[in-house]
Amino acid sequence: MNNMARTEILATLRKGQKTTEAFPPRAEPWRAPDLSKEEKKEQFIKKLQNVFAVVITTKEKDLSSTLTSILQEYEIKKVIYGLNVWSTPTIESLSVEKLPYSTSIEELQSELFHGVDAGITTTKGGIAENGAMVLQPSPEEPRTLSLVPPLHIALVKEQDLFSSLAEVIETQNWNTSMPTNTVLIASPSRTADIELVLAVGVHGPKKLIVVLIES
Repeated sequence: MNNMARTEILATLRKGQKTTEAFPPRAEPWRAPDLSKEEKKEQFIKKLQNVFAVVITTKEKDLSSTLTSILQEYEIKKVIYGLNVWSTPTIESLSVEKLPYSTSIEELQSELFHGVDAGITTTKGGIAENGAMVLQPSPEEPRTLSLVPPLHIALVKEQDLFSSLAEVIETQNWNTSMPTNTVLIASPSRTADIELVLAVGVHGPKKLIVVLIES
């Protein structure tokens, strides 16, 4: 590069420089949204429906009949569920074939991957800000129940709806008793290739049904 070309390039660069501060102005600190009970419910449902999840509201006394209707509509013949959770008595009353998660994954592997139509799990709450559900897998209700069956039915109590993840962390005292394993689920399994062609169910359930149990 000759000196004349170099001089012209540098002059152009200097001319294009803007006289701005070295650093951009400091952004306002993020604040969690402060939503009412109804706003939490409305936004939680809307966010889930926007990503192809099905949301069904019911009363606690009607949970059994609601689950029965769901299983009939989707022609579910066999469900797997966890033990020692608040939903166990209700699930055990359903008139379909039931597989409790009561032994090792090695013994359940064949049924789990080839014989079960749906997995039913409880949740630790829902987040209105993004429609995510908070699951904390345990030996009694492991992650496989929401990951392997083609249909995942998640039970969320309306009283456990939060405005944001920050509110979940504060309300559930994660600072003193941090969960060892937390999963956020906000839609059925989805992925897209470089051309943005959406595929559902590639690495998880093809269908997500959220049963929101009203207070």
